[in-house]
Amino acid sequence: MAEHTKNNSQADEELPPTLFERIEEAVQIAQDLSLPPTAYNESEMLNDELVPALFGARTYIEVGQITEPEVHAGLARALRIAFHLADMNRKYNTLVNRLRILLEDADRIAHDTREMENRRP
Repeated sequence: MAEHTKNNSQADEELPPTLFERIEEAVQIAQDLSLPPTAYNESEMLNDELVPALFGARTYIEVGQITEPEVHAGLARALRIAFHLADMNRKYNTLVNRLRILLEDADRIAHDTREMENRRP
């Protein structure tokens, strides 16, 4: 029995991060990027626009409502802001890439979830 528990905990540690965790990572990246010597207008866009957009999406994911349009809308808004920032400064390219992949993954999971819900009798 102890061996079975040990194997389960090892498997849990090897699971990829959840969407929730990946949004948290993106928030941390955005907050780190907003620290000085970042220009005030860039910092303001990160803290006042991008991070709240991520928090909006995260809230729906946290309560298990991945299919709600607000998830896509929040992640897409964060990505648009990151693209705008990357146009001003290349240091935001990593954030753009992370958010792009996060949005694609969230959309795929939402689509798959809707498909499974539609198959239920």
